[in-house]
Amino acid sequence: MTAGTLSSAQAAGEIAAIETYSKGIDRYIRTHKRSARIFADVSQDETARWREFRTERERDRADTGDNLNENAYVWLRDGKIAGANFTFQSPSRDWAQFVMYYFRQDGTLAKIDSRLNTFYGNMTVKRIRYYDADGHLLKSSVDYFDLQTQKRKRGVADGDFMDRPVPVYMKVSSLPFYNLVRH
Repeated sequence: MTAGTLSSAQAAGEIAAIETYSKGIDRYIRTHKRSARIFADVSQDETARWREFRTERERDRADTGDNLNENAYVWLRDGKIAGANFTFQSPSRDWAQFVMYYFRQDGTLAKIDSRLNTFYGNMTVKRIRYYDADGHLLKSSVDYFDLQTQKRKRGVADGDFMDRPVPVYMKVSSLPFYNLVRH
């Protein structure tokens, strides 16, 4: 049965299961903070070149000011990627997007939880997306907030706002540094 043919009760049940699963991943991450593997794109041009770092200090030393605009912390559970927390940002740091990906044991994407903070329109945009094991979107939500006050806004009224798409990695094998994780 695909997401399009799920009843609302079935979809709600699957979303509840994903929410329970993602909270379990969050607990695992909180209790295993030091086990995170650190990755960053060290390229200074459009050609991504991901590298693993042993420590944050090592990663910070690799920062030239023109690179490290994509960073990720990755947690493995039972030898498999369970969570990947990305930071995407502009070189000028006028926007940053924080995206947590939750992956099932079979490597499929279960949930994306993202927050975009941008000076373009002084907005915070929070998005949540739930996916079934076949990659079908079950539910998505988006909320807009004032960047400074974090008070909810009704839609995007400011003409200066520039949204940023959330990269979607449907499987762990789609992660840009996946080949580094397996070694």
